[in-house]
Amino acid sequence: MGSQVFSIEGTGGIQFRLWTFPAYRHLLNLNPGFRHPERGDRRPILPLASTSYDGFGKPTGLVLGCLPVGPQHPESDLPNEPELLSIYVTPEARHQGHGTVLIRHLEHRVRTAGSSRLSTVYMTRAGETDSLEHVLRRCNWSIPETRSCVYKGTLHQMQSMPWYVTTMPRHFDICRWVDVSREEISRLRESQMATGWIMPSLVPWYYEGGAIDPTSSVGILYRNEIVGWILNHKIGDNVLRFTCAFVRRDLARLGRLMPALSESVRRAIDVGFHRITFAVSAENSPMIRFAERWMRPWLSFSAETRSAFKDLTGDEKCTAPHRCRVTTVG
Repeated sequence: MGSQVFSIEGTGGIQFRLWTFPAYRHLLNLNPGFRHPERGDRRPILPLASTSYDGFGKPTGLVLGCLPVGPQHPESDLPNEPELLSIYVTPEARHQGHGTVLIRHLEHRVRTAGSSRLSTVYMTRAGETDSLEHVLRRCNWSIPETRSCVYKGTLHQMQSMPWYVTTMPRHFDICRWVDVSREEISRLRESQMATGWIMPSLVPWYYEGGAIDPTSSVGILYRNEIVGWILNHKIGDNVLRFTCAFVRRDLARLGRLMPALSESVRRAIDVGFHRITFAVSAENSPMIRFAERWMRPWLSFSAETRSAFKDLTGDEKCTAPHRCRVTTVG
């Protein structure tokens, strides 16, 4: 018996909260919001959720996506476009086409809303990535590309790494990021506008909208001038995400980020954090090389995030009614 897919409205998505990632569960109320409010994400979206059912009426999967709504915050450099956020199919229903019809149903909803492109970003996972990428190929998505490398471990593992130090170099100092004045931030903005010396994805004010950890998030000072920062976010009882780490390029070549990172690790341990996670952009090839050589061997987990997209223009499959039955459940 075939599967059917139903759109969800109202509060109907809450019952499927365990079928998506913890970071996205707040979206299952299906109200306009933000993908990652804890990171200071300023891209307004409208969540879209749909469920699949087998021929006996048993739910077999959930797809969660979003549409951009309203004006984007002027200081947000990240694109705001329709996105496939997560997809889940129950183990007993896998390899039966449920994932394919769920994605095509989301494509239909996005195209009906007037958008011509749908994208996704996902983390590689043993036993899952091949299945997801198989479904994306069946739905004629682009070839996935690596966006970042992701690492997880403990703060004590970080302390065991060869670059960990307990002192700052001469003329360098550390301050809490929450103690950096508005005047200093304004000067950073002005210098960025004038010279573009900060990688766009690492500008600190993008991350200030979230609740950064006040103890381990630090500014890096060289001769009393801010030249870098490490901004972290609490994502669990004892879990810290190193969200943004940057130091001026000429100083990065001298390894000046490592003493600041060491101090950030020490401060995080002092306030009770135990586990850490962080990602390095694939565009930041020097840091990727460093992380792979001097960090990954000491950590317990590494993976990639990958991205793919689909051009919905002229795609008949994402509009064919027999492939995308659109019904609303409360």
